[in-house]
Amino acid sequence: MDELIWQSAGELQKRNPSYKVAISFNEGLEDDQLTIVGNEQLIKTALLNLMDNGCKYSDPHEVQVSVEPDKGQLVLTFRDFGIGIDEEEQELIFEPFHRGSNAQNIKGHGIGLSLVQRIVKLHEGTLTLMSKKGKGSTFTLTLPVKKKI
Repeated sequence: MDELIWQSAGELQKRNPSYKVAISFNEGLEDDQLTIVGNEQLIKTALLNLMDNGCKYSDPHEVQVSVEPDKGQLVLTFRDFGIGIDEEEQELIFEPFHRGSNAQNIKGHGIGLSLVQRIVKLHEGTLTLMSKKGKGSTFTLTLPVKKKI
């Protein structure tokens, strides 16, 4: 996962030089805690989308990504300090083609988060959201780590 995270951040910054992706890994994270079973391209698509949204919807165009292990799972947190999502719209944000009412002037089609959620479910993970309008959003992606043989 560490390689995919760095690749995704590099691709995003190449496409959008003004975007900043700050990545932090939990100290002591071991290689076997960074290995998951899954489709590399789909996982990369999910990572890119979460990073892109974090940058696109925040005024400083920055997203903070943290990576840490948790009881046989890998937890990735994507945090921005942007426009946030209304509480009433947070459940709808994962529906295809739904866009937040405060995001109408920002380029997009409303398919990214529904795609990310499907990819995460396919990989037996979870995707959660915590957000406050005007304060930013935090998406937490949890994926099972490959079991040792």
